[in-house]
Amino acid sequence: MKIIKQSVGADIAKDKFDACFSVLTHEQRVVVKASRKFPNSPKGFAEFTQWVSKWADPSVELLFIMEATGVYHDNLA
Repeated sequence: MKIIKQSVGADIAKDKFDACFSVLTHEQRVVVKASRKFPNSPKGFAEFTQWVSKWADPSVELLFIMEATGVYHDNLA
């Protein structure tokens, strides 16, 4: 499976955020590789960064997408 793009989506709430890591294949198929919940805190941001590094292929473009809710997304952004 040849990957042409990677993306991480985040849905932010006051106390936590949900993240989903997916890839786009050369056949234009979206494949979800992983999803996880993180605390909306500095510790959660550090865990999120490590989690993304675990899944990401550094040779392929990586996009971050965020559903901003009020001001709760500010620190992660």
